[in-house]
Amino acid sequence: MVGVSSSMMAMRRFLAPLGLFVLLAAGVLPPLQAETQWELPAQFPSNIEHGLQVMREPQLQLAMQAYNAAVEADPAQVLIVEHGKDELEKARAMELADWLVILGMPPSNIRLQANRKLKEQLRLQIDSF
Repeated sequence: MVGVSSSMMAMRRFLAPLGLFVLLAAGVLPPLQAETQWELPAQFPSNIEHGLQVMREPQLQLAMQAYNAAVEADPAQVLIVEHGKDELEKARAMELADWLVILGMPPSNIRLQANRKLKEQLRLQIDSF
């Protein structure tokens, strides 16, 4: 994985058995809402030290709940992480993707996509590929 720090690798060893889906099933996330896009705060996921901090972001919680429901209905669904055009925004999107993989999401189910209209935020969408 690109840009994985040693603290992220340590968390992967700790959280890998749990998996993202176990966290979802355990009720860590709120009920599903019928949204199709979720915008993450401008600085997210900067300064994240462990996976539970990632999953505390309300918009990510909603997106992951919707993603899991979508995958149950159609396994071809993927999570699209849209980011701005510059390298910093792309790096933030890659960091988020790394965290999602550490938390148990298959890397093949994550797509990064540049969007010149986005400046500092990341946008999540669910689609089929």
